[in-house]
Amino acid sequence: MQKLFVLFLIGFIMFTGTSCGKKADIYRGVQKIWSNKSYAAFTDIIKFDNKWYCVFREGTSHVSGDGVLRVMTSTDTEEWEVDTVLRIPGTDLRDPKFVVGLDGELIIYCGMKETQISNIMWKLASAGAIWTGYIKSDVSSDWLWKMKLNGEELFSLGYNFRRTPTAISTISLYTSNRQSFPNFRLARKDFPCGGCPTESAFLFLDDRSMVTITRRDCENRATMLGIASYPYDSIQWTSLNIVLQSPNMIQVGQDIYVAGRIYNPEDRTALFKLDLGKKQLKELTVLPSGYDTGYPGLYYDDGTLYISYYSEDTHAYRAIYLSRYKIN
Repeated sequence: MQKLFVLFLIGFIMFTGTSCGKKADIYRGVQKIWSNKSYAAFTDIIKFDNKWYCVFREGTSHVSGDGVLRVMTSTDTEEWEVDTVLRIPGTDLRDPKFVVGLDGELIIYCGMKETQISNIMWKLASAGAIWTGYIKSDVSSDWLWKMKLNGEELFSLGYNFRRTPTAISTISLYTSNRQSFPNFRLARKDFPCGGCPTESAFLFLDDRSMVTITRRDCENRATMLGIASYPYDSIQWTSLNIVLQSPNMIQVGQDIYVAGRIYNPEDRTALFKLDLGKKQLKELTVLPSGYDTGYPGLYYDDGTLYISYYSEDTHAYRAIYLSRYKIN
C-alpha cells in the first residue's frame, strides 16, 4: 500500500505541475470502494437508469478455480454497497464487463473457465435489481473479451484462449442481433496481427470505422493500434511502442481516452489520450497504483471520467479503487 501512495504523489505532482496557467483536464483523486481478504480484480463500471454499477472478480488468487463476480451499486459514486455475488460452483468466472444490450437492457458478460473458456451473460431484469441467467453463448473457440453496441448489431473482438499464447494466436470479429442473441456470427476470422494478440478494446467512430487497442503477449509485446473501415474485413495495424495490458478505451466528444496497465519501470495503471492522426498515446496521469494492477473500467458522466481498477492493498490482497478525472 505504501508503494501505491508513493506513485500517487509522484503522479499528482507531475500532472498538476503542467496545468498552471491554462484550462486543462484535472485529476480529482481516488477512493477505495472494496477490500477484504481476497484477490479482487478485473473491473468495469457503468451508470444505468441513474444508478451506478461496478463489477469485478473475486478469488483466492489471480488464477484460481473459485472466481465469483461481485456487483456493487451506488447512487452518487461516493457510498457503495454490495448488490449481489454471482457464482457458478466448480468454475472460475473471469474478466466481467458491462454492455447495454440490443433491447436496452444491462448485461454482465464474462468468461467461465472450466477445462476451457465459455462465454456467459446475466441480464438485469427490468422488474427490479435481479440478475437473470446465466445465458451461455454458442461461441466456444474464442473468448469474447469485449463487446460494443453499434447500431442494430452487437460486436465482439474475441481471442483464442490458450494457457500459453503462441505466435499464431489471433483475434476474430463476431456480431449478433436481436434474432440471434446470445449467439454470435463469426464475421471475420483471424485478423493478422502477430505477437500473440489477446485483449482488445475497441470503439466505433461516426464514420463507422472501428478503432482497436490490442494487447500482445510475445515477440516485443508492443501494443497495437488498429483501424478498420466498414465492413471491417481488414485492420491496418500500427505499433504504439508501449506495452499496455488490460486496455480499455472510451470516446468523449472528439477525444479518445485509453487506460491500462503499463511497465515504466514498475507496474502501474495509467490514463492516456489517443492521437489518431499521429497514431500515438499521450500519457495524462498515473493513477495511484502499483505491483499488481490494471483492468480498468471507464465511464463518462457530466464532465467527469470515472475509472475503476484494482491494485495492491495489503500483502497478498487486492482492492478495488475508483478515480475521477475532470474533463474540460
